Amino acid sequence: MAPRFVYKILPYTGRYYIPEPVPASFALPMTELDAKDGFVHLSTCDQVDGVLKRFYGPEYYSDAQIQLVRIDYERLSAWKTVKWEQAAGSQFPHLYNADVEGKDLSMRPLELLKRSGDEKGWTPALDRLRQSGWFVN
Repeated sequence: MAPRFVYKILPYTGRYYIPEPVPASFALPMTELDAKDGFVHLSTCDQVDGVLKRFYGPEYYSDAQIQLVRIDYERLSAWKTVKWEQAAGSQFPHLYNADVEGKDLSMRPLELLKRSGDEKGWTPALDRLRQSGWFVN
């Protein structure tokens, strides 16, 4: 069964900043990895934590903030090319040959939070978004 939403993870920097509310005419920026691979990397709710650990772990960004962008999958896949492809042992949604416009987005910034001791991670922030009802499959 297809998810209700897919998510795009973006650094919280000027180059990738997404205003909230998102203007309908806004185009989702591509990361360097997206441009290199030729598609927009997306994740399901269940995949986001692993992607954050892999690409935005504390060893890379000790004070990192990211933007987690929620995209309506049914609406997106009805008129854009989304392929589910194997990567890192899972099937990930990849968006090809298309811009994602503001009318399809909902954005929330996340902060890197501390767990016990000096370990840092994204799980507590994601758990809060799950509890709020915003971060769902």
